[in-house]
Amino acid sequence: MKVALYVFKVWIIAAFSIGSFAQSDVEPQPYDSADQDSIYFADYKKLKDLYVVYMLSPTFQKSREQLRDYRSKLKSGKQFDIKLLSKDAGGLNWLRDNWHKTGFTSYEEALQQYKTIADLLDAPSSEKQAFDDYHFETSLKYGPEMFLDMYREVMIEYSDKW
Repeated sequence: MKVALYVFKVWIIAAFSIGSFAQSDVEPQPYDSADQDSIYFADYKKLKDLYVVYMLSPTFQKSREQLRDYRSKLKSGKQFDIKLLSKDAGGLNWLRDNWHKTGFTSYEEALQQYKTIADLLDAPSSEKQAFDDYHFETSLKYGPEMFLDMYREVMIEYSDKW
C-alpha cells in the first residue's frame, strides 16, 4: 500500500510539472553549427598564423638550432636516457656526473648551453607574447585540442624548419 501511495504521489507531481514546463515563455535558440564552425575556424587560423610567425622568428629559430645541437651532444652518449630531458634537475644531475659520456667537453659547457636555450625560449618578443596571449585565450575557450591539432598541422607543413 505504501508503494502504491508513493507511486501515485510521484505521478501527480510529474503530471503537474510537465504542464508547468510546457508553457514556458522562453524559446530555445537554434544551434547554428555553421556560425560555430566558422568562429572555431577563424580562431584556429589566427592561432596557427600567430604560431607560424613566432616559429619563424629569429629568436625561436636560434633556440631550435641550439636545442638541436644540445640534443645531438646528449644522444652521442650511448647510456643517456632521453626521458631525463623532461626532468630539469634529473637531466642536469645526470649530466654533472656523466658529461664525459656525451658530446660535451665539460659539464660547464653543457650547463651554459642549457642556460642559453632557456634564456632564448624565455626571451620576450612581440611574436611570442602575441602567440602566448592568444593560445591562453583559445585554451580557455576550446581546451587543449585546438593547439594540439594546429601543432600537428604546422609540424607537417613546416617540417623543413624542424
